Amino acid sequence: IPNYSSMVFAVICAILAFFVAWRFIHSKFGRNLTSIRENELAAEAVGINAFRYKRLSFTFSAVYAGWAGALYAGYMMYVVPTNFALNKSIELITTTVIGGLGSLTGSVLGALLVTLLPEVFRSLSNYRMLIYGFAVVLIIMFRPNGLYGYKEFSLKRLINRLGYTVDDNGNYVTNFNDTESYTIDFVHDQFIYKNLSSTYVYNWNGDTGGFSSICSYDFNTGNKTDGCDDSVVEMIQNVKNFFIMELYYCGLSLSDLQAEVK
Repeated sequence: IPNYSSMVFAVICAILAFFVAWRFIHSKFGRNLTSIRENELAAEAVGINAFRYKRLSFTFSAVYAGWAGALYAGYMMYVVPTNFALNKSIELITTTVIGGLGSLTGSVLGALLVTLLPEVFRSLSNYRMLIYGFAVVLIIMFRPNGLYGYKEFSLKRLINRLGYTVDDNGNYVTNFNDTESYTIDFVHDQFIYKNLSSTYVYNWNGDTGGFSSICSYDFNTGNKTDGCDDSVVEMIQNVKNFFIMELYYCGLSLSDLQAEVK
């Protein structure tokens, strides 16, 4: 089999597959399938043909399975039955269970975890299936519906969970005390820290920071204006690190935020 499944081609296919699935789930057909999943009897009572939509779901899944199989074959350059033994089936099921049984973004998260964790624990490769089983048991015990359950990732829900409120200008603000506050400004792509009369700003779109109108610092090049001494640059770095930490608590990165805002 020709080696046509390059990294770029696979990533493009993954993005396209995610987009098509997202549109399908949020279409009339997807909503009908969701109603069947929740209560098949009630769905049929309002006129939804459960058999027809189950057949449609099976066909849609088969298309994705064939698509993924073609990419896999193009990467491995050969296909034999032993490639799809019980371990592979368990791995695929684990991906779905960990991410969330009813969440598309959760499935993506589950796939990333199942793919990356074996690389992190490569020295424990002999215990791979044991670790998978242990992870599934923990998820079932503490998160029965998976990490995302039946919800999709939402930046607004994330911000609300972190304790931010919306001000009159549409910015997300949280006050630590009478003198300190943090603000997320999605219009200007800025994370702002205020302490009394001091204002520190981090711009995640350009990876730059500043202190009032005195200092401007570029994290990419290390360039800074004359008003930036080491203590100010360190404080700007701390503001950026705190912002990254806020995102990390919910499994995000700066690139995730930029993509969500765009």
